[in-house]
Amino acid sequence: MSAAALALLTLLLLVQGSGPAADFVGLDKSVAENLNQMAEAFKRDVNELTIIVLERERHHDLIAQIREAGARIKLITDGDLSAGVSAAVRGTGIHGATQYL
Repeated sequence: MSAAALALLTLLLLVQGSGPAADFVGLDKSVAENLNQMAEAFKRDVNELTIIVLERERHHDLIAQIREAGARIKLITDGDLSAGVSAAVRGTGIHGATQYL
């Protein structure tokens, strides 16, 4: 499993696991497929999703894949726990956050 897939898996399990995308996303799908499924679950276009990613060199592939899929990215230098909370709370404008285990 690639680092990007692992990061997205963490996103799916920790942040979206109990949310509207829980029944739509999976490990057997690419980053783009999962983002498309998240968009469908949120009744949005992928380009309306905002994903928070910790700005680290190890996340470059994931960032590239999220951008290629068309989702917006908010890069942060620290505070990835609060990013996860932002993704879990409605009305924040954040639809997902990644974190490596």
